[in-house]
Amino acid sequence: MPSPKPILLSLGLTTLVCLNQHTLAWGLFDKKSDLTDTELSSAEMAQIEIMAGWAPEANETLIFSVKNKLVGPISCSGATVRLKNGKAVQRGLLPKLYVMPSTSKQFTVSGVTKETLQDYSVTCSCSKRSDSKVCVNPLSDKK
Repeated sequence: MPSPKPILLSLGLTTLVCLNQHTLAWGLFDKKSDLTDTELSSAEMAQIEIMAGWAPEANETLIFSVKNKLVGPISCSGATVRLKNGKAVQRGLLPKLYVMPSTSKQFTVSGVTKETLQDYSVTCSCSKRSDSKVCVNPLSDKK
């Protein structure tokens, strides 16, 4: 029967190597960033084209199309649809709808017909540096 010392030594070294690798990997994500997720201003929202409508075969599903005309990517977290009867239908988007510049993405809100729709709003944000008012890509922008 083998001695328990080599087995324990092997387990200890393996644990030490794994912990060091974990610390190294965590260090890659631990860097401080001066980027903040900022709700779009009125002027920025004016540059986002939001269209809504229904497909002929789905008259109770409101389809939203969001086109980003800003220089940086945006992320939309949800929509609120107000109905004529005073109620509201809210749809959160998880994960958020990420829209790169000059592209469009779509999402739907169920339970809304043409006859019941009063108005709608979509909530979007983007990443900005603390010293800038321009949306930047948080995954590729380096200072």
